[in-house]
Amino acid sequence: YESVEYLSHLHRVIKAVQKDIYYFYGTMCRFIVDDKGSGILVAFGLPPFETSENGPLRGVKTALAIHSTMEIMSIGCSVGVTTGRVFVGMVGGDTRCEYTLHGSLVNLAARLMVAAKDGVLISNKTFEKSRQVRDIEFEGPSFIKVKSYDEPQPVYRPHLMRTEVMDFKEQVAQKRIRDRAQRNVPLILSKKH
Repeated sequence: YESVEYLSHLHRVIKAVQKDIYYFYGTMCRFIVDDKGSGILVAFGLPPFETSENGPLRGVKTALAIHSTMEIMSIGCSVGVTTGRVFVGMVGGDTRCEYTLHGSLVNLAARLMVAAKDGVLISNKTFEKSRQVRDIEFEGPSFIKVKSYDEPQPVYRPHLMRTEVMDFKEQVAQKRIRDRAQRNVPLILSKKH
């Protein structure tokens, strides 16, 4: 993160990802930079969307949408999705506090993200709650060993299914639309001369 140009690029990426998250009524809880790179913590079922149905399915669809958006922008992206109860609330003290999520499922999602290797991996519970849809195909289960779990965990790799094949002209037209959309994302940061 050494230049204003990189920050401008990062801002475009975050704006594009936010569109995918909000489309499926998710909440972007945190943007993280650590030894694994940049990451975003997303949750479903938080106010004002707590009554939205099927959070696990929306989580899978959001993960696939984000991965697709990053592919369009030529950025590698790995996503881990888990389902269940976690602590949600304010953490910190009088000087500094944040609204965040904590729990073993948050840690598992991070470990699935690392294991996904430029793809999407979902937990067994997420698979069980979202497998009935016809527009997503699931590969798996495969079993991976993850820190803090004694037994290897079953994981699935979801893929969106196309019901019809796009011809070449349609593919080119779709790419032009996506390219125009990415150019029209407004920036907050600007380079000073």
